[in-house]
Formats: sequence, structure tokens, C-alpha cells
Amino acid sequence: MPGVSLFERQQIQSLLQCAAPPPIDPGSGLAIFDMFGDARRAYEVAVAPAMRAAGLNQTEVFAAFDQTSPLRSVTHCVMSAEVVVADLSTINPSVYYVLGLAHAMGRCPIMIAASESSLLFDLANLRCIRYSNTRSSLLRLREELTRALRVFRASSGSA
Repeated sequence: MPGVSLFERQQIQSLLQCAAPPPIDPGSGLAIFDMFGDARRAYEVAVAPAMRAAGLNQTEVFAAFDQTSPLRSVTHCVMSAEVVVADLSTINPSVYYVLGLAHAMGRCPIMIAASESSLLFDLANLRCIRYSNTRSSLLRLREELTRALRVFRASSGSA
């Protein structure tokens, strides 16, 4: 591949070596978000409790990958998660890249974003649960997200 660095070649080759997508792990939820600032608060107050209330991630929550993870690991996490939730409140390239990867893989991530943030590309045309960083708004986000996760799981036949 001309014009491709050794690192890029290794990343592409690691994806091509995947024979078949991993099976979906029932009860697993993947939250893609910026680990710093307000998004972390939204995760702790709303997203993680909503996932647990919907029957996801009952055993543990852990960092599945970060910006230094091999693309193959990121792909595996996206493909094996039963549900994917992406917080688009900040313009974090890693979050948007994984969101695009999820869409390209045919996954239907549930998107959330702070009310004052603007969505890139034409993501504003897709369903996105909006919230502000007040306690009452985060509690509403928890309720809406719990409902959305339960509907998603029921429609996919896993709940």
C-alpha cells in the first residue's frame, strides 16, 4: 500500500485478519465518552445507572479501550457490545471516530449530548437525547436513557 505508514498498515492488517465478527455479549453496554469534565459527570450520574437499570453491565464497568488502543480491540468492543451509547457533548476526535466505526459496522448507537453542544456532520438529523449539566437534567437523562435502553433491548429480543 503506497503512502501508508507501517503503523497504518498494521492496523489495517489486524482488521483484515478478523475472520468473523465476535458474538454480541448479552448484557454488555459500551459507553463512548470523553473521560474528563462534564461528560464524566453525566456518565456517573446518568449513563452508568441507566445501563444498570436496563440490565446492562451488572458485574463491572471498566475502560475497554482508550486512544492508544489497537483498532482491532476497539472494533471488537464495538461489535461485541449489546448496546452502544455515545456522548457527543465534546468534539473529541476519538469519540467521533468510534461513533463512525459503530455506524459503519451496522450498530445503532444511542447518542446523547449536552444541550449547548452542536453536533458535527449531519448527526443532528439522527435521534439524540439532549441534557444539561444540572442535577435535575441528569436525572431526566437517566430516566430517558433507561427507557431507550429497555426499548432497544426489547426490540432486539435480548431483554
